[in-house]
Amino acid sequence: MPVTIGRKNSTINIKNNSISKNHCIFNYDIRYQQFYLRDLGSTNGTFLQLEYNNILELNKNMNFKIFESKFSINDVS
Repeated sequence: MPVTIGRKNSTINIKNNSISKNHCIFNYDIRYQQFYLRDLGSTNGTFLQLEYNNILELNKNMNFKIFESKFSINDVS
């Protein structure tokens, strides 16, 4: 089941005006057995190592930012 991140009406709500109402979505692709994070056309973006990314393939020990909010992936199994 997809998990949305945004400022309002999302699975995970972040109260920060720099986060879009519907900022990004976590999803699992069963064919490739891989988790992904996809930006939903947000104004301020989703970043990995200071580079804007539309789709991130999530891996263990990964750090990324949704505008100013930092996130870490510790385990994806």
